[in-house]
Amino acid sequence: MSPDQCAGASVRHGSNPNENYRPKRVTSQRKSTAWRQDYNEVRPHSAIGNKPPISLLNGSPADLPVEP
Repeated sequence: MSPDQCAGASVRHGSNPNENYRPKRVTSQRKSTAWRQDYNEVRPHSAIGNKPPISLLNGSPADLPVEP
């Protein structure tokens, strides 16, 4: 039986065309940056009085690293 005759057979035999799919680096970087900003700058953390970690930063906002 050929894979054209039975799609389930090709999936069971590991010939899925999306098996090795990896998102582009730019997409991954954007998602990572968005997550980091939410986690450190927006989302409250209970261990520090339900404040975002950035609120504990000493110094001015000008001291923050510039995002590319």
